[in-house]
Amino acid sequence: MTDDPLLQADVRRHREASGLSQQALAERAGISRQALGAIEAGRQVPSTAVALRLAHVLGCGVEDLFRLAGAAGLVARLAAGLAPEPRRVTLGRVADRWVAHALEPDGARAADGLAVGAPSPDGTLRVEPLIDPERAAATVLVAGCAPVLGALAGRVQDRYPDTRVAWIPANSEQALALLQDDLVHVAGVHLASEPGAEHAALVRARFPGRALRLVTLAEWRLGLVVPPGNPERLHAVADLLRPGVRVAVREPGAGAAHLLERGLARTGTAARPTASVPAGSHADVAQAVASGAAHAGIAIEAVARARGLGFVPLLEERFDLAVPAALAAEGPVARFLDVLTDRAFRRELEALEGYSSARTGESVLVAPEGSAW
Repeated sequence: MTDDPLLQADVRRHREASGLSQQALAERAGISRQALGAIEAGRQVPSTAVALRLAHVLGCGVEDLFRLAGAAGLVARLAAGLAPEPRRVTLGRVADRWVAHALEPDGARAADGLAVGAPSPDGTLRVEPLIDPERAAATVLVAGCAPVLGALAGRVQDRYPDTRVAWIPANSEQALALLQDDLVHVAGVHLASEPGAEHAALVRARFPGRALRLVTLAEWRLGLVVPPGNPERLHAVADLLRPGVRVAVREPGAGAAHLLERGLARTGTAARPTASVPAGSHADVAQAVASGAAHAGIAIEAVARARGLGFVPLLEERFDLAVPAALAAEGPVARFLDVLTDRAFRRELEALEGYSSARTGESVLVAPEGSAW
């Protein structure tokens, strides 16, 4: 009996819906809890007798518990919140379960699968694969807001053709939440005023009892994106409080939003910009300023320079990748991290204004307090 990503097991979903623990179902089906765990994870194909006993205990048919992914689709956990009605999705396997992330509706990125019907109340979604499920199972799901993650994905696939990388655009808080819920393999974060030690403390608090690695992707400059020539003479966060100044504001949870809040707190008042324009990414901030919808916004230097805009630096910080330590040690995630040392990728980073590769690839283990790691 071998690991077969083409065989989709829905045993866990039916067991949880029945309110049974792994131990309880295993005892009723006459198998060990370890064997049931392997069956639920798709690492073990059950015998006909075991499959029939599981179906009997769960009150369903064998075909409800096991199916060929390529023939009848597969069931994936849906990463909710980023797109309420997914149709085209990216697929990956995290913690031995399929995960589906909705793609943008503009068709700019090829889909791994198509949603079949609406999401189930339990948060799962039936997906018709458009690629070989074995290929999808080798995908590293990376959530974060750094645009250079797209370039890194390309470098990984050039160096390791058997490894795919899917970049899931998300702010720092969203990325950490996805990692906590086992919906991605890697989360990008830039939330600390003094990165490094503070990122380690943040990760330790968010993942109690789990060992993670923090690996630096790059250092970059974050600051005010302004029109060419900075006509409003905006040089500090406090200047954004001037009457009539329209500010492109990132959503709560974004690193840029944290920097804005820290800067406003230092003014000693509860005041906020009198007019704001919502922006969902660094690029959205630059677009709002370039179009005249906003006088300024906080984003990375690279997006400002790419549009010929002005930039007022406020902070140099690290963008770190949070990765479960076990995943960082081997397999597709380890290959993804290995490419951070690739000379071509580091040279590409240095060619982008506002980026530095001086600490790219630096890694620190964040272990639980009192652990043996």
